[in-house]
Amino acid sequence: MLSVITMQNAMDWGFEFLWEVFAAIDRIKHFPDAWQEFFEGIRRGLVKRFPYGVIYLVDGNAILIFGIAHLHRPPEYYISRIK
Repeated sequence: MLSVITMQNAMDWGFEFLWEVFAAIDRIKHFPDAWQEFFEGIRRGLVKRFPYGVIYLVDGNAILIFGIAHLHRPPEYYISRIK
């Protein structure tokens, strides 16, 4: 049986993705050191249900978010874009 993707289904998935990204950012705010460093202070907090991560750096009391990245990319990809 084929599934039909409607505009409403696509919007629902988009809102769910956005919700999970905001939830990941909220977890990062509360537990900024919970995720492992993968390069000079840069960390990647995972987005639940989707293969994405929030790339960020803790700088004193601030959290700098560099972007939302697909997990299938090697970490070197993010590092070259951040520098």
